[in-house]
Amino acid sequence: MAFKNLGKRTVTGILLAAAFIMVLFLPKLVSWGGGVVLSVCAFAVLTAGGEIYRILCTHESRPRAFLRSACWLFAPLATFVFCFLTFVLGEERSPLFGAEIIPLSIWASFTLLLALRFVRTSGEVSHLLKPLAEDLLAFTVLSVCGSCLIALSFWRGDTLALLWLVASVASNDIAAYFGGSILGGPKLAEAISPGKTVAGGVVGGLAGTLCGFVFGLLLFPEVSILEIAVLSIMIALSAPVGDLVKSVLKRVYGVKDTGALFPGHGGVLDRIDGVLFGAVPAYFFIISLFGAGV
Repeated sequence: MAFKNLGKRTVTGILLAAAFIMVLFLPKLVSWGGGVVLSVCAFAVLTAGGEIYRILCTHESRPRAFLRSACWLFAPLATFVFCFLTFVLGEERSPLFGAEIIPLSIWASFTLLLALRFVRTSGEVSHLLKPLAEDLLAFTVLSVCGSCLIALSFWRGDTLALLWLVASVASNDIAAYFGGSILGGPKLAEAISPGKTVAGGVVGGLAGTLCGFVFGLLLFPEVSILEIAVLSIMIALSAPVGDLVKSVLKRVYGVKDTGALFPGHGGVLDRIDGVLFGAVPAYFFIISLFGAGV
């Protein structure tokens, strides 16, 4: 497979990495840096939701598309509001944060989504399965994964966990791209994402695991080697699944990219899909080791 759009991808990737590093170190420099990191992550999730909304508008009425998108984005928006108010008001870290805020807001999103899908249903019930599957895929990406990413970005006001996650996913993506391009071979999921190969998946998974392991040892020396290895593997497995889920949604709605914000990369969701899926094991693993908190 040829290196497609390599120049654009490289330049955009370097600029994104530089911007991310600058934002990531703001909390070390200024008191309001944590709020910026939180807001950037929330903006990315909400923008990804906006991209899906824009795609939906080409297939159904705008009011219907808006209601579906609102259901998906309720949980990440609620998580952001809670974290931001905590940051602004300078409240003490709440034990409710990890235990209740995220699960309850996710459940609310799920309930609203089902109610929207079931109310005023006509015809065969079996006809609900396909649109319901589409809803649940978007719900997983935006509600579940988006909420965890926002919470992780504000975990105890520290960005180490977010750095660990993004470094692991980025190394996975880069290695998978070059590994698949150089080695070629059998397709990983041709019907969903024709460009992905088994070789690329293996190379990316190994690179992501190794990078996650090394970063974990450096950033969290108090955590055992086994625990760091387990989380690194979980993130390495989760990231490409996030990419495939996004690809399924794009196939369903007949679009190549979710947006065109980043030359050579597509939209925001095209860029953060792996990070979103990796955020779930990362967040719950982190709070299991260090406890919940904002």
